[in-house]
Amino acid sequence: MPYRLEDRVDRAVRRVATEQIDRALRAIDDLEDRHEAVHQVRKRCKKVRGLLRLIRPVCPAYDQENACLRDAARRVSDVRDASSHLETLDDLTEVFDEALGEDVFGAVHAHLEAKRARLAGDALEDELAAIRATLVEVRGRVPAWPIEARGFEAVRGGLVKTWTRAQDAMRTTDDVPTVEAFHEWRKRAKYHWYHLRLLEPLWPDVVEALAEKAHHVANLLGDAHDLAVLLAALAADPPADVSPRTMDALVALAARRRRALERRARPVGERLFGEDADGLAARFGAWWAARDMEQAAAATPAAEAA
Repeated sequence: MPYRLEDRVDRAVRRVATEQIDRALRAIDDLEDRHEAVHQVRKRCKKVRGLLRLIRPVCPAYDQENACLRDAARRVSDVRDASSHLETLDDLTEVFDEALGEDVFGAVHAHLEAKRARLAGDALEDELAAIRATLVEVRGRVPAWPIEARGFEAVRGGLVKTWTRAQDAMRTTDDVPTVEAFHEWRKRAKYHWYHLRLLEPLWPDVVEALAEKAHHVANLLGDAHDLAVLLAALAADPPADVSPRTMDALVALAARRRRALERRARPVGERLFGEDADGLAARFGAWWAARDMEQAAAATPAAEAA
């Protein structure tokens, strides 16, 4: 079933968490592609953490489960980062393809590919086995997760808290336009995207459109951050056979591309995070009430409705 809260909150939360963990477990068990398994594990852990953040104020299990999932995903962060570095370099090369005119960064690509292959060796299976054990433990606790509120009140606090943090992080980039500040905004925007996806049944056409915008912002900022991380990785482990001139060109193009991505994210962010938190809560509360009315009307017997 989809990543949506389509039922009573407690039942829907447990269903979504169980489904996401099961998908991560299947990816580990199949292991046809180690890099895809790593990607799926990290993706599913983030989605469950996003779910938990939505109910955080009313779920005492949040701290334990969030830490378990975060630490599990970190076990394979180096492998995922290695894949991301390659993808980021390929994207950068494609953007500036006409200006470059040849395979200028081929040696850099080969260096990154060799590093990724080393990280995806036999030791990765042991890490995935350890992650699997953790996920099985978390899955076993899901049915007992306490949720100390019902209806909209079960999600109101988490929705507003995450959205407010995203707004604050966006504003911070005005005064402190650092890589770290933009990355913080990206993380908060992505969690808001998860929340919009979960709450899409409240008003599908409208919330889906908002979710697409939040995803767009998170992707722009994520791509910008990936460029900064790529340069940091190459600085820490520079390719032996790449000239300083080539590296200088890579640094300049990455910085140019990163600034462009950050600028593109801001107007979309203003539309998403420009209102006050009370307005956000009022809108979603009204949509929740309207959805409840629709469900009640649909459940009314035809004879009574007539």
